[in-house]
Amino acid sequence: MRRHLYVLRVGHEEVDTQGNHDHAWIFPRTFHVSPFNNRAGFYRLDIQDPFKNGAERPRIMVTLNQLTAEKERKLYAALLNHPDKKRKPVAIVESHILRTVLWRQPWDLFLTTFRILRQAWTLHYEKKLLVYPRPELHTSTQESKTIGSAEEGPGHGLKLPWNPVQIDMGGIGRSIGHRAVDAAERKAEGLLLPDLERRAQEEGIHVQIQFSDPSRLPLQIGPNHKGTTRLDIHTRHPSLFIQFLMARTPEQFWMTACQEGHTYLSSRHAFERLMTPHQEAQAPSNWLVETLRRWTGVVRTNHLFFLLSFCQLPVPPSIVAGAASHIARPTSIRRNFSILFILLSVLLADKVEEKIFRLVKARFFPGQEPWTVWQRTVELYWQNDKRDTTEPSDPLTESDRTFGSVLLDT
Repeated sequence: MRRHLYVLRVGHEEVDTQGNHDHAWIFPRTFHVSPFNNRAGFYRLDIQDPFKNGAERPRIMVTLNQLTAEKERKLYAALLNHPDKKRKPVAIVESHILRTVLWRQPWDLFLTTFRILRQAWTLHYEKKLLVYPRPELHTSTQESKTIGSAEEGPGHGLKLPWNPVQIDMGGIGRSIGHRAVDAAERKAEGLLLPDLERRAQEEGIHVQIQFSDPSRLPLQIGPNHKGTTRLDIHTRHPSLFIQFLMARTPEQFWMTACQEGHTYLSSRHAFERLMTPHQEAQAPSNWLVETLRRWTGVVRTNHLFFLLSFCQLPVPPSIVAGAASHIARPTSIRRNFSILFILLSVLLADKVEEKIFRLVKARFFPGQEPWTVWQRTVELYWQNDKRDTTEPSDPLTESDRTFGSVLLDT
């Protein structure tokens, strides 16, 4: 489950209050809550001291305003424990408790999803609000020093959003809830790590994989002695190893990573050396393993061409070329079945998602559909080609501003 806590301190960066409130803050929105709102803009929170003037019973008054980037009010919500002075509080007696527990709460539980879908239908089809894809979360201490404009995070080149997650100044921790790593990603990690270790030893590359999700510990792969080539991989993608499995070539992974801004590679050359095995290492052990290896190649190709089918500009030949070998070695029948199952699941999920959205005529923010990742990548490729640069010095800057799904809402 994803979550984010905004930690606000009394007497620190407060603004003028309104009405009967005692404290107020304005702070950037950093969490993707609704698919019909991006993360641009701010929140204004006004609260009243619940024990103001020595009151015996707490008097709760919380007002939350969602503000646009120009700090104009867009949405409004309030939490009060005294909404109507004419109504008296319900007595906490056995009959009222039983009525609530046995009648009201079960219906609230089963009707929640239906009510959410009903409101989503109203907002999307009647109010004509577009859908914003959910971007990946960002950690505060690892990727940001200040709250404000985008800047390079310390230690790596992942571009930050215009509204980065606030810093955990009090060391409270657990303010970020990342998407849980699913079984397929765990399986893909287990399948690829031995091959990554082998290739790192063969090429003399020390690989460090750092995840934005603090629940995933950093990985140290390969030799680590003086003179060893170093490759740092920093990622906020929850399915990094599935992406490794699905990419036909290292270049394809690098291009989409730059475009989407989900992974930073300290050295493209070292990454390509690591992910490109020697041809002799690809020799299958029997005909069934060879057949499964070909099928996995076919699935990777079908997935790539499915995503390329949405491109409006010509596809550069370098994108569809190559893929003679893959770092995932075809060593056993069971291993190849596992890889094939993961790849087929990704291909099927992406196709079904696209078909369902088209069937119900759902509308994303233009150019931000999940299945148009290669459309955005190809557009960025030709954009950089016009500038006579084959490898931009900072490939994330323009893509984050213009096309990237991570920063689509800035």
